[in-house]
Amino acid sequence: VIGFALTLNLVTSAPLNLAKTYFSFSSYKDDEHWFFHAGSPLVVHTLDKNGHHKHLVGLELNKGETPHFIVPKNTIFGSQVLEKNSYSLVSCLVSPGFDFADFELIKRAELLKEFPQHKEIIEIMGIKKIKEV
Repeated sequence: VIGFALTLNLVTSAPLNLAKTYFSFSSYKDDEHWFFHAGSPLVVHTLDKNGHHKHLVGLELNKGETPHFIVPKNTIFGSQVLEKNSYSLVSCLVSPGFDFADFELIKRAELLKEFPQHKEIIEIMGIKKIKEV
C-alpha cells in the first residue's frame, strides 16, 4: 500500500493505491469510510459472527458496485483488487483521527481458529507473521 495521511484533530484521510492485489485482514476501533477514485473495482471482505461478506467498491452501479463503503468499527476486513494486473485508487476517512494504537493486523492462525469455514479467503488475505517495528 502506498499513500500518505493528513491528520487533523478530528479526521484522518489517507489515499491508498492498492498496487498489490490485496490489503491484509485487519481491524480498527472506529468506522472507516472507503471512497473509490480510479482503477479496478475492489472487494472489501468482512468477517464477523454472521460469516464472510463481499462488498464491491467501484463506479459501475449496474454491476452492484458502490463508490464508497463504510467498514463498521471493530470489524475484521481486508480488500482485494478485482482485476488482475491492475490497481485500485481509494481513500479512507477515519474520525476521530487515525491512531496506530487502535489498528490491529490479524494473524492468519487467529482467523483460521475463529473462522475455519472461511479458510480459502483467509489463506489468501490473512497475514502469516507480523513483523515487529
